[in-house]
Amino acid sequence: MEFDIRPCPAPRWSPKRDKWKPSPQVKKYKAFRDFIYYQSRSVPEAKQVFKVNMRFTFAKKKIPEDLAHRSTPDIDNLVKAVLDSLYPDGDQAIWSIEAKKIWGEKDEVWVEIYYTSP
Repeated sequence: MEFDIRPCPAPRWSPKRDKWKPSPQVKKYKAFRDFIYYQSRSVPEAKQVFKVNMRFTFAKKKIPEDLAHRSTPDIDNLVKAVLDSLYPDGDQAIWSIEAKKIWGEKDEVWVEIYYTSP
């Protein structure tokens, strides 16, 4: 699956405080999460998934494509944001994740899911 959206990390947030007055980071994360969730209706249930590959591409001109993206946001927060979007009820069945951040022509999140058949 390919999503044409700028990757957004999962922020640290307080459910109590951000419920009434969400910070800009939380608003951005929730919009990202909702976009991924509604664009990925055909994702298999978390009970069947066992491996996920992810690639986060950040648009930047004047930088060679496929060059490693070494600045913030951290890759673990990006992975958490995507998994929370795809599996809001929990991602316990996933036992292997491969992820990378690179520079590219456009912003995108690419996800490949391997799962067992029922």
